[in-house]
Amino acid sequence: MALTDKKVYDAKGGFELADLRDEKLHMVSLKGAELHGVDARDTSLVHVNFVGSKWKHIYFSNVHIHETQLGGTVFENIRRPDAPASRLDEEPGTDGWVNVEPVRFKTSDLSTAIFEECDMSGADFRDCKVDTMRINGIPVGELLKLYEEHRDLPPAVKEFRSMREETIQFALRIPADKLDLIPEGFNNSIRWNLGHLLAAWDHGIFPKLGGSWRIPEPYHYLFPNGTSPMDWREAPPSLKDIVRWMKEQKELITEELTPHLDYPLAEPFLNMATMAEMLEFLLNEEQHHQKKMRDILAALEEGVPAAFTPAVPRVVNLPGFTVVGVSFDANLKEIEEQGLGKRAYEQVTALRNEISGRKTDDVVLIQIYPMKMNFNPHSDAFTQLIGYRVQEGAENGELPDGLTKRFFAESEYVSYTHRGLESELGRSYDLLYGRWMSEHERRPGGYDMEVWDSRYKPDQQDNEIDMFVALHPKK
Repeated sequence: MALTDKKVYDAKGGFELADLRDEKLHMVSLKGAELHGVDARDTSLVHVNFVGSKWKHIYFSNVHIHETQLGGTVFENIRRPDAPASRLDEEPGTDGWVNVEPVRFKTSDLSTAIFEECDMSGADFRDCKVDTMRINGIPVGELLKLYEEHRDLPPAVKEFRSMREETIQFALRIPADKLDLIPEGFNNSIRWNLGHLLAAWDHGIFPKLGGSWRIPEPYHYLFPNGTSPMDWREAPPSLKDIVRWMKEQKELITEELTPHLDYPLAEPFLNMATMAEMLEFLLNEEQHHQKKMRDILAALEEGVPAAFTPAVPRVVNLPGFTVVGVSFDANLKEIEEQGLGKRAYEQVTALRNEISGRKTDDVVLIQIYPMKMNFNPHSDAFTQLIGYRVQEGAENGELPDGLTKRFFAESEYVSYTHRGLESELGRSYDLLYGRWMSEHERRPGGYDMEVWDSRYKPDQQDNEIDMFVALHPKK
């Protein structure tokens, strides 16, 4: 049986291949199958079972493999020909094969994988758990420990590396629900202190060596002295991003500062003359903020009242509610081109005084999505309901013509306030449905809600919209 009737001719290898380019293989079992002569470039594989399958002459480049079962699969003679990058022309020694860019494994569990007689030169393990990994029977954790102990580094640089590792390990132990709380008696959160350390070292080392900042610009306007998480108008970097930069900064500073400790500062700072003095100042800064974070955590664990950072999504529980309004089914393209949302808004606001039991003048937008694989709101229809929340029991009355009602049961939501133009809402939805769901290992519950109150000014920069994404119950 063939996966496809489409064919593509590989002139270089002389093969006619089954053409799966740009295809989507979703919810497929190929257990024990033999795949021979397939061009699968730019293919998406989601929930595919390849256990025990055999592959030969497969063109497998730029493929997205997600939640795919490859247990027991043997990758043999997978080569990277001697060429600097992908090319269309044949290079000497490639035997007709086009070179490929490095393969990337992201957030994958390779804990029991066996790499046997492999060329791992140039491989880069970033932010990977390697403490029980072994190379020829030797634990990698022990090798790293010996390497750290015997590196020929100045004492102050060794102190920095040790202190920074303490900061990283502290950050990794912080419960997600305490990262952005500001207890009474404190001005900032733990996340702010972590970001501030990154910004302080970035500004204090590299420009003073005559260079430029190394970490992304948002760190330098979200975390400097005098700022507060209460004033943020955008979501801060994730903890994962902060920890990644802390690790990278540790290596960058070690490499670039070590040979230049006696150098004069390229930029003046207080009364310091050399980079060694700058290093000593920043070590005290790191120690100070370590203590500050431990004090914040202790206060939170003791139950000291705390404020939550508004710019960070948080989980809330809302009781059940009923909405009366105008409902329609369409995709985003149709909604925008036909002005469906605007028409529904005008219709329901014109009838608001006829809606009995209306709680407030706040308009709500409910978006209900079909729970199907690879749902795309730009092309797949979903339900929009624009209306008002009403008092319990009021919905039993007669509805004005053209309006409908819908009840939403009590549920957990992840809540976030979008600040900025309504046309930029996409980045806030990406934050909630993408980064937040991934970091907190939660799943959406199939609908979300926007609240348009007195702060709703869709075409102005001071526009604010409270967003609530329903969450699937935890297992």
